[in-house]
Parts: sequence; structure tokens; C-alpha cells
Amino acid sequence: MRSSAMTAVAAAAMPASESLYRPRRIQPATPAWDDDGLKLYTVSASGQPVAEAPYRAELARQKAALGLDWARTAAFAIFHAGATQAYLVLCWWGQDNELRQHVLAQEDGRWVHDPRRYSVCVWDLEILWAERGYFLEHLYRERPSLRAYRRCQHRSEPAAGAARSHRAREPG
Repeated sequence: MRSSAMTAVAAAAMPASESLYRPRRIQPATPAWDDDGLKLYTVSASGQPVAEAPYRAELARQKAALGLDWARTAAFAIFHAGATQAYLVLCWWGQDNELRQHVLAQEDGRWVHDPRRYSVCVWDLEILWAERGYFLEHLYRERPSLRAYRRCQHRSEPAAGAARSHRAREPG
């Protein structure tokens, strides 16, 4: 993540040819769900596959610490192998229509949760926006379907140049 010295004003004044944004590979993890049915995504700054094991281990610890009924909770996690750091983003829907977020970054081999320093980034927002759509389509309705919500996952391949939604196989 870039320094706070890069202000929105400075970024807006930059010619489009000097944009710092480059699309990143976004895809469902392998497997695409954890044991409780949470949807799992990977984001890779390098374009290479994300080594998922450290993220999965920390996700299990965070879920246990938060103590929710994850099997009945609409939720997803992002394993983001950033350019300079690893980020774990855990999100879940609650209180009717609110998206809760728990963001951690890896520092010196340990995961740190500090909302004053870590949040979602522009690449994570692509997933959050897609998840908002899945939430509206399958959960924020008279007859919500957690099963249908969990079947929808977003992916984006920089080389292909287009993001798309994807209906995956059933979890578990």
C-alpha cells in the first residue's frame, strides 16, 4: 500500500498514462470455500498463484476468535498477496444489510489487526463490489438463499482485461 503522502489531489492531477493502478489476478481460492462455506478469493500482485496455507491458518484462528456461527453466516475472505505485504480480509454480512470487515496484514511473520493502519485497497474493493451484488441478488430479498449466494464468485484476469462473475460448484 502506498504512503499517505500520495494524496487524492495528487493522484487526480496525474495524467492517465501515469496511473499507478494495474489490474491484478483475482480468482477463487483452491478449494473455493472453507469448511464452513465461506467463499475464499485470492488476489496476486505478481500474477502468480497465491500460497494459501498461511492465510487459511490465520483465517481459522480469526474465525474462532470472532465466535460467529460461520456455517450460517454469509461471508467471504480475501487472501491478498500484495506487492509488499500479505493481507487477509475477512468480511461477513450482518444486521440485515451491513458488511463487517476484519483486515490483517503480515508483519515480521505474524498477522496484525490494526484498523488504524490496515483496510481494504482498490483491488479488494472490486471483490467487495461483486459481493454486494451477490448479496442483493440472493440474500437481501423476501426469500434469501445462502446456498445461491455461496455459488457466486468473482474473478478477474488482467491479461483477459475483463472481470466476470462466476457460478462455482457447491461448497463441501
